[in-house]
Amino acid sequence: MKSITSLILNRVQMKTSFLHRNTIEAIAKVRALVEREFSILLERQPRLLRQALNEAEAIAWQTGYPHLVFPSLALEKARAVATRESRQRTTRQPASRRTPGE
Repeated sequence: MKSITSLILNRVQMKTSFLHRNTIEAIAKVRALVEREFSILLERQPRLLRQALNEAEAIAWQTGYPHLVFPSLALEKARAVATRESRQRTTRQPASRRTPGE
């Protein structure tokens, strides 16, 4: 017969595993949403967007609440990459091809 301590420990490990799995799934869903929202950027600069999302995820996992931190951090980093990519594209574009307002 298992001891009470062993049963409690087993239950805690099962709950932790369940929560970890749910967190991983939640982050994956948010990541897919961000990639879909920034699909043009994903086509133009896939490495940069994925690197930004990887950094956001790594930082989020260092907190006690990765499922809460990741969504806003992922959006912030994706927007930064999009802004940088847009600026670079604009500066590389010849002046004659620029549209008014650029």
